[in-house]
Amino acid sequence: MANFAFKAFGGFCTLLLVVFFLAFIAWFTVPRYLGWQPQVVLSGSMEPTLRTGGVAFVEPKRADEIRVGDILTFKRPDKPDVLVTHRVTRVVDEKGVLNFKTKGDANDVEDDWSVPAANVVGTVKWDVPYLGYVTDKVRTRQGFMLIIGLPAALIVLGELQNIARELRKPRKRDEPIS
Repeated sequence: MANFAFKAFGGFCTLLLVVFFLAFIAWFTVPRYLGWQPQVVLSGSMEPTLRTGGVAFVEPKRADEIRVGDILTFKRPDKPDVLVTHRVTRVVDEKGVLNFKTKGDANDVEDDWSVPAANVVGTVKWDVPYLGYVTDKVRTRQGFMLIIGLPAALIVLGELQNIARELRKPRKRDEPIS
């Protein structure tokens, strides 16, 4: 009976790991396949809508599709290598060029800059709270080893158990060793 329980537990753990890894792979490939960019929320400027440590999935949009109230991800005008995600408060047409005024939900005042249409990345389609903490940990060497090393170790241990089980089986005298 104990052997059956051990096998059942091992099968359950294997199934759980497979489901976890398939979900993990799908979590990061499906949004990219749809063209969405995952962005880790680094500050609390959009709380409670977007929580610090969450992941916002940004759908690319043309500037002429952006409306007041949309949560916009854009390249910061004074620091183009920095992405910001804030809510659009006004759409301004300055001499035929679209610009956007933005504000974080948790901020008291609008941002100091206007976002030119060329800096628009897209709008937030959906978000997952706390997932950013996980992705940050996975990006470290230890996190990567945990994600790759732990399943590999479990597979090796399972195979060693199979080998030991086969070696313990009694053999008939004339049975060839395969």
